[in-house]
Amino acid sequence: MEFSPWLAGAAVFVVLLEGLASWSEKTFWPRQRGGPPIKLPFVWHGGVVVGDLILLPYLFGLWAPRFQIPMWLWIIFFPVALVITWYCHRAWWFLCEKQPGFMYPNRQKSEGDPRIWFHDLPRSALIHFGYMTATLMLIGGYLCSPMTAEVMWQTFWVLVIFVPVAIIEPGIVQGWPLTKKDVTINVGIAVALWTIIGLVTWAKLGSIT
Repeated sequence: MEFSPWLAGAAVFVVLLEGLASWSEKTFWPRQRGGPPIKLPFVWHGGVVVGDLILLPYLFGLWAPRFQIPMWLWIIFFPVALVITWYCHRAWWFLCEKQPGFMYPNRQKSEGDPRIWFHDLPRSALIHFGYMTATLMLIGGYLCSPMTAEVMWQTFWVLVIFVPVAIIEPGIVQGWPLTKKDVTINVGIAVALWTIIGLVTWAKLGSIT
């Protein structure tokens, strides 16, 4: 099966840059010397160190040779992806009191003002912001491009694994066992995402039969 290493390699490179930025910000390890006290450092962020660094680059390498997207559609994807990423990072800013981490080690620059929340983004978070925006654009490319059944099934299983990897952090941050509320929220999010992944896979498989 055809695989394009250039896009996968570029994604890995970006995440490594994010890790280097986190190291320089002293938020790479839980108790990095001279760094702020954090509960969700870079190295424990499963959505990044497993999802962004390993799982998603693999999918990008599968998808890249099969993209059939005109430039005007990529141009449409960009603002849509940017808005989603913006609101996700803004939502995480509001959660940082409960889940402090490498993206928001403090609120010194914004002084807690939600109107200028983005002032608190360190370099590592800015890199993550760009990575997530690009990822959403590539997902759009996958949705709108013809793919083989093999690629679709591999995409399905990788994303099924990605979901719990990306939302497991609450247990790390708040300790185990999770509260009933946290369990309900995270299970609900996982089920919703798995349902979407399943429906998309079913629809794309149906398009080639």
